[in-house]
Amino acid sequence: MDFKLTDDENADWDLFWSDTGVQLDRISKLRPYQRINNSPGIQSLSRKNNLARNLMRLNRIFKDEYDFFPKTWVLPSESKELKAQFNRKKTKTFIIKPVNMC
Repeated sequence: MDFKLTDDENADWDLFWSDTGVQLDRISKLRPYQRINNSPGIQSLSRKNNLARNLMRLNRIFKDEYDFFPKTWVLPSESKELKAQFNRKKTKTFIIKPVNMC
């Protein structure tokens, strides 16, 4: 299997790798054998803060079905709620993940 890297917009290709968002018109023009690593709106799942917001929204609507993830706060908008957790006597462990970083 041979691979060839190209920047030529007119070249025929099998795999398109993008580090940024992909426009819907590009996806609609894909041929059946072409694959792309990204899709429109993927940030709603792939970014931790957006995933947390979406899971919490679903949890408010479907409490029993969306109770599988830990309590989550999106900072700075929910910092007051997070700080309230430190005032409780029970020892807790927190995982902190910065927005838009590995």
